[in-house]
Amino acid sequence: MWLFPAYGGSMRRLLSFGGLALVALSAVAYGATGRSEENASRPVSSDPTLINYVDPAKVPGLTSHTITDETNGRHVHITHPLLKDAPALNERLKAEIARQVGSFTTANPRADRAPYPEFTMDWRVVAQSPSVLGIRLRTGELTQGKWINSQRTLWYDKTTRTPMGSADLLKQGGALGELAKIVRAEGMERKSSRIDGARIVGNPMVFDSFVFNRKGDLVVEFDDYQVSDAVTGRVALAVDHDKIAKLLSATGHRAREARIGQQATHPVPARRDAGQVFSPDGAFPAAKSSRAGSVNCAKAKCVAITFDGPGKYTPEVAGVLKRHDARATFFTAGPSATAHPDMLRRLREEGHLIGNHSWSHRTLSSLPQSKVLDELERTQDSVVAALGQRPTLLRPPYGEVDDNVITVSRNLGLAVVIGDVNTHKLKDADAATVEGFVTENVRNGSVVLLHDTHGPTREALPGMLRALADQGYKFVTVPELYGNAVMEPGKVYLAGPNVTSAAVPPPPGEGHGDKHRHHTE
Repeated sequence: MWLFPAYGGSMRRLLSFGGLALVALSAVAYGATGRSEENASRPVSSDPTLINYVDPAKVPGLTSHTITDETNGRHVHITHPLLKDAPALNERLKAEIARQVGSFTTANPRADRAPYPEFTMDWRVVAQSPSVLGIRLRTGELTQGKWINSQRTLWYDKTTRTPMGSADLLKQGGALGELAKIVRAEGMERKSSRIDGARIVGNPMVFDSFVFNRKGDLVVEFDDYQVSDAVTGRVALAVDHDKIAKLLSATGHRAREARIGQQATHPVPARRDAGQVFSPDGAFPAAKSSRAGSVNCAKAKCVAITFDGPGKYTPEVAGVLKRHDARATFFTAGPSATAHPDMLRRLREEGHLIGNHSWSHRTLSSLPQSKVLDELERTQDSVVAALGQRPTLLRPPYGEVDDNVITVSRNLGLAVVIGDVNTHKLKDADAATVEGFVTENVRNGSVVLLHDTHGPTREALPGMLRALADQGYKFVTVPELYGNAVMEPGKVYLAGPNVTSAAVPPPPGEGHGDKHRHHTE
């Protein structure tokens, strides 16, 4: 049976992120925490390792792109930026992605059972000025059920059109070694027994993520296993500018000047306590289709077309939907929502609904409750910043849910939507195969899972919509399948109320033995 139950799960208080553990030193501040390093954008203001991210939508010519792959049981999901008229930077970014994915593939040649190895990458802008751009790549690798996190910050000197690693913000010669001495001199291993000071050496592969804080101090970040034999969480130091000013290269000085006094330019809604239930009557209205209620699915044959993305084909997909008077539900990943708020606004204005597809596309059931909250809340914030509306629907990556996901979803006001007509296994098939599978398996009340990141979906969509319209179907957003009934936060929905479990086909290429796992993207 492929029907998910309506998960309940006991209500319990979520883990609080808390503040970043800091030890104030005369020249260097040290922080180590088990929470996601992305939370560095949200601690108390006294945190010297605070990263004030730049709104990517304000960087001219910057676009977000998505790469997915599931060869041999590996799950790869990458979002990365490209900058118009900056081919050298784009090639450097592509080379970095290829290097990391290559290492992951070599270490994980094949996986036949869960937990499947995962590789995820997302990105943020850490500096932007007429002369410099900083891109921070965050990578997660899930192997043997354990996440290992790393970050690498690449820089682009616009004056010379030169991409650089973080170490290039320092002068050539002995500057990197001098920085290593400064860091070691603070006795990091005395602050945490997990830190091995002997590993802090003047090597660009060790010092691969430099950012500047608002005061102009240099924030140095280390990866899991980089300065320890264990998963340490975020390890970061803020080195006083007076200590490193003489070590900075010309690009390093420009990078620092780009951040001095800068606040985060991306509007972020106020934080909520991790255990607080989000009130439907809160500051931001629930997202809904501008044409909700125009179709009565209690009387009409209805189908909800949904997309996981967004991707490079989203504008074309939106155009096809408009020509066929079809409305859909788009589940967006956070980085894409942040980089392309104009696309989200277009989708809303054309009658579509925006849902939450997490931030980095990690299997949520592999994460502790606090990280699940971070994944979902970060994307909630990005959509609110773009639309002024909060999503009420979640599509979990790979369709994986557990009690933690259910609890967090309930607290954030999110109903969990899976989909009964799942084209996941057909992403490499031709358009005719995708169209045929969907049109043959749709029932009244079906939720169709498509991907606007895949070319065959774009090609199949016009014929699919024509065929379904000829069968008498109306195209609505997911909540409209339920009419006046409210989709309950924390409850898992496979399809509309008219679809029974007997009518739900397994995803193509799979049998009914895999009943606890739905593959979505």
